[in-house]
Amino acid sequence: MLRYKHSGGVTALHCAIYHIVPHAILRSMFNNINTKDIDLQSILAITTKNTGATPLHYAAQYSSVDVVKLIVQYSPPSALTTKTRSGKTPLDWARLGNKTDTVKFLEEVSNIDMQYIIIET
Repeated sequence: MLRYKHSGGVTALHCAIYHIVPHAILRSMFNNINTKDIDLQSILAITTKNTGATPLHYAAQYSSVDVVKLIVQYSPPSALTTKTRSGKTPLDWARLGNKTDTVKFLEEVSNIDMQYIIIET
């Protein structure tokens, strides 16, 4: 179900983040997924057909910094630098959404090798 996309390439996860599903629900969902044979990193790397946005892009613009931290924790290292069709990163989307806490967090983690980080959520 999480891999299902409608015609615009938007997944259920994109929709959940856009509609501001609480952090605790997403964390529970991610923890449950990680116990199964589902590659959460590949799900978090799915981009929409129209904009090329990942779930992290959506979270950066529409959700709380706690949701962004959770998604970064489970995302592939390349998630921070993934660009949309218009060349925007998740940090750019956070700036567009005036998410100052998210901008600060993404600026900080962009300077760290994400392969070795564990983020407290």
